[in-house]
Amino acid sequence: MSSYSVEVTEKDGKKQVRLSGSIIINHIEKVYDELKSQITPDDEVDLVVENPENIDITFVQLVLSMKKAWKESGKALNITTTLPDDLTTLLAKAGISLDTLNQKA
Repeated sequence: MSSYSVEVTEKDGKKQVRLSGSIIINHIEKVYDELKSQITPDDEVDLVVENPENIDITFVQLVLSMKKAWKESGKALNITTTLPDDLTTLLAKAGISLDTLNQKA
């Protein structure tokens, strides 16, 4: 199992965040800590999760909690999640669509 990657850059006052690798329970606490140290709901954020190697429900929980926090702050949070077919199917079996994760604000 490969690890995960969190990359945060800034352009024109907006934070660009890329998540990749295995965003699963084994890594989610570290992913959360890295995100928390680099972004807050007071930041304008573009979050891109493109073809991660693996995800699980902890990834979904992380994204949903971010959506809630940014909604409460009134700042923009744009989330684009692109998953391989097998992970899209896995989410669908759990009753979760990509529309649930993605957000344009």
